Amino acid sequence: MAKCHTLLFPALAHKFGCEYVVFHISQCELEYVYDWNVPWSWQETVDLFAEMVNEFTPGTPYSGKILFENLWWPSGMTLDGPDEIERLMEKVDYPNCGIVLDTGHVLNRNQSISCEAEGIAYILETVENLGQFRSLINGVHLTCSLSADYVNRTRHVQDPFQGAETFWDRFIIAHKHVCQIDRHDPFEDPGILRLFDLISPEIMVFEFSYRDMEEWQDKVDRQKKALGDRFWDLNGGGAG
Repeated sequence: MAKCHTLLFPALAHKFGCEYVVFHISQCELEYVYDWNVPWSWQETVDLFAEMVNEFTPGTPYSGKILFENLWWPSGMTLDGPDEIERLMEKVDYPNCGIVLDTGHVLNRNQSISCEAEGIAYILETVENLGQFRSLINGVHLTCSLSADYVNRTRHVQDPFQGAETFWDRFIIAHKHVCQIDRHDPFEDPGILRLFDLISPEIMVFEFSYRDMEEWQDKVDRQKKALGDRFWDLNGGGAG
């Protein structure tokens, strides 16, 4: 079943003409979504995902990029340093690979961040610490997530799934929890522009959560304002 599912991945990407696909290098079971105490290592996670990629890419007609994205769960690719990327790239055989930097997922790693300025400084430090491997960052999911207070309040909940009788009941609770961690808000501090002094991604995605189109447009406008005319003509609305 798993093999059939993964083999469909490049075939569909080729069918729809995708220039790139995104693959999260992370594993977290429901049991650990609150306490984060996963019993495996990041090396095991990287090796497993490399094995999966090497299983479904040979002979594929797809030739676009496979971009690996960071998440915040421990023992996955959290961009805690260059070793994760180096090991992944050494083990994956597919030749056209890169990294998607999700800024919100970087922020979710750190439960001492209290404001955007601190978060931006942390993102810049994280990217600088990647050294030469930051050149592999082909894409950015630009999103702000200041959820340290929520995580600190819920990290040691004794029985988060109390009353949940089925897997799907537990899944719904976990999904709501994860949405509280990963906020998908815009940056409003123009300091985020400094990120693009360190990297030159080909792709930038505004990744927001929203209840309606009005909220979506408001978040887009706030994000564009923070980035300023380096990327857009804010008066005319065209690309900069």
